[in-house]
Amino acid sequence: QQARTMAISAEAVRIHSHGKAERVMKKESIEVNDQVSGSQVLIKMLAAPVSPYDISEAEGFNATKGAKMPIVCGNQGVAEVAAVGKDVKGLSVGDWVVPTAPKVGTWASMATASADALTRVEKFSMTDADGKT
Repeated sequence: QQARTMAISAEAVRIHSHGKAERVMKKESIEVNDQVSGSQVLIKMLAAPVSPYDISEAEGFNATKGAKMPIVCGNQGVAEVAAVGKDVKGLSVGDWVVPTAPKVGTWASMATASADALTRVEKFSMTDADGKT
């Protein structure tokens, strides 16, 4: 008997084909498997910037050329760990992480990634980051 997979609804910006970013990037509802296993990690995105690299990917440059569509956009950001697979070491629920490998798909409210593609960072407040108290 196969284990039942559970999915949660998330919001994401995805592309289904390459072209001008303003035409091909679409906000959509997606399903994310919340039953992570092995070395997988479920993350809740807290912040994700827009960079020229992301726009280039939407337009067909960089690493997405020839990739299977649709693609969740975004390669940078900070997220909170929501669940970890049984083989994950060094990450726990509640930790903050940043992606250290491409194609994590940070322009989504929730995502799954390999633990190897994430690095734990210390939690900080946004007032700490901008120097205001």
